Amino acid sequence: MIILIQPDISPDARSFLSSCICAMTHTPIRPWTETDITVKSDKVGIYGLLDKYDALSGEYTLTRCTTAPKNGCWPDDAIRTAALLICIEETSAKRLKGMYIEYIPSGIIRYYEPTPKDRRRLIQIIRQIQDVNRGLFPSKPLHPPCDSCKYYEKCEKNKPKTLSFLFKK
Repeated sequence: MIILIQPDISPDARSFLSSCICAMTHTPIRPWTETDITVKSDKVGIYGLLDKYDALSGEYTLTRCTTAPKNGCWPDDAIRTAALLICIEETSAKRLKGMYIEYIPSGIIRYYEPTPKDRRRLIQIIRQIQDVNRGLFPSKPLHPPCDSCKYYEKCEKNKPKTLSFLFKK
């Protein structure tokens, strides 16, 4: 079946997609009436693409090609869900508490409601992106991964400091 859709698919991708189909065979399919819906928020300057929307229930589904965590959703998916819900609210004037996340390789579908922590982290990320777009270097986090940072040489906070500031007149 996969070869009918994508005849020149690589054997690795074919194997992965076949395992996904097997994982989803016993999972109830979430209904949808529309797919690939673009949503945006001019207030916070973000946009996104929602995978599925069911007009009958008014529910949205985010589809992920990653395995599911043991509980809840991955931190990136929590932030992504918070962002998409902000966009949905502004695009369609609907205020939703959460949305479904399909983890295709695991055959698991979970409903997730973003927490205030997820929303705070989203706003923090948006501000950091805006700072970078304005040409500002991001501030150093509490426990920075300096040893593996590709900007280590450019980082102002890592440059050697003179002791002259101790002896100000």
